[in-house]
Amino acid sequence: MMLKAGEYVAVPLGDPPLSPSRPRGSGWPAFLLRCFVCAIPFILYLVVFKNYKEIRDWTGLSNGVEVHVDVLPWAERHLCFGLLPHRVWPHHIVLDFLAAIPYLVHFVLPVAFPLYLYYSGRKGDIYRYFFLAGLVNFLAVLVQLTFPTAPPWFLDTAVFNNNNGTLTLAAVGPNEAGFARVDAVLGFRLFHNLYAQSPVKYGAFPSLHVAWPVVLLVSGPWGGAKAGLLHVFWIVWAANYSQHHFLVDALGGILLVLALHLFLDHVCSPFTHSRAPPPTRSKGGFFAASAPKRLTLPSPMSRSPKNSPIPGYRFTGPGQPNTDLEANLRKAEEAMRRGTAFVV
Repeated sequence: MMLKAGEYVAVPLGDPPLSPSRPRGSGWPAFLLRCFVCAIPFILYLVVFKNYKEIRDWTGLSNGVEVHVDVLPWAERHLCFGLLPHRVWPHHIVLDFLAAIPYLVHFVLPVAFPLYLYYSGRKGDIYRYFFLAGLVNFLAVLVQLTFPTAPPWFLDTAVFNNNNGTLTLAAVGPNEAGFARVDAVLGFRLFHNLYAQSPVKYGAFPSLHVAWPVVLLVSGPWGGAKAGLLHVFWIVWAANYSQHHFLVDALGGILLVLALHLFLDHVCSPFTHSRAPPPTRSKGGFFAASAPKRLTLPSPMSRSPKNSPIPGYRFTGPGQPNTDLEANLRKAEEAMRRGTAFVV
């Protein structure tokens, strides 16, 4: 590493800073422990999701809170100028399979993305990803628990009987909705079996199918921000085309992720440290942790720990008297290899 005149290397006087790429502690036990702690919100989500019906029965929500059938269509018409877009899309077997792809990918995202982060050298980002994804899923399932909403396929296929002014459900279409056409072509009930296992039958709002790609987008997605945005638009269209979600459901999922993402960045987050550099925008995604950068000063100057621009660091450069710059740089390089120094 060679520095030009006017460029300075900052070497920590004490312990190294807590940065996203090098958290305190080392080894697999510390890494797995941090992953477990950050995944607690997601574990709570799984507990509520798997016991959805039992929790509704135990809390009395099954009898006290009915499934809202008209709220989402009302909001959709106001959002889309009187239209219900899921009824407008032309159906074709090619479009059916194109919509099925992001839905099948959805089931591997929770495991595939942290593996990508780990092997791309972004191990520190795994913690925030788990925490953000867990919060999104947990808050979403709480909304679905207390405010169950019917998806578009229910609106289009439900048949009711009128018994002396009381409407009772007589028949309804399959949970796989538009993907039943994919099952028919494949010759086996792939999507039917997937959706038959879900305990949440009326959890249209907010859409977690849309929320997951947005979590990846704000976490620095594979392929960059453009690929991440394409994934989001793809799943929004697929969710509406397949009659699984209204567009207002997708909007709810997007806003939920963005709100929690901004909250963790600017209000309260367990991933901050007084000596860590603040998160900045990078090419890899929105507010993704940036690589260390050099600090270029307007002219050669000397800094001491008392007047250093970064507390806890001393600056060395060609303007510092009685200093062998090349020797200091070699020491800094060696310290960086050991993880005890970094360049700003």
